[in-house]
Amino acid sequence: MPFGLNHAPQMYQRLVDNVLYGFLKISRSGDLGSTMDVFQAGPADDPDRPSVFERRSYIDDIMVATESWGQMCQTVEDLLEAYEKWNLSISVRKSFWGMSKVDYLGHRVSTEGLEANPEELK
Repeated sequence: MPFGLNHAPQMYQRLVDNVLYGFLKISRSGDLGSTMDVFQAGPADDPDRPSVFERRSYIDDIMVATESWGQMCQTVEDLLEAYEKWNLSISVRKSFWGMSKVDYLGHRVSTEGLEANPEELK
């Protein structure tokens, strides 16, 4: 890793952003087209580009919200395909699928919105 491990989190975040932004460009026909490094055209939070799943990932934490179970299954399938194409893996033991309420980055996220994590308030 160039410049030592100090830059590992930023480099991994960039890799995940590239996977997810490229994921948005993968067509259903299987034609991958060109997977562009999103940082060639500017920062990832460029207002002209859509955000990742309407959200950003944080290092290895990715949260996807959908309206239905079928939509969630399709989104997860697409996500897993994108990870496979980039030769990345996801730990099934550390993953949560189809949850109505989840602790994410120190907050509890649900269909009602964002609230403080009760464990953090103790």
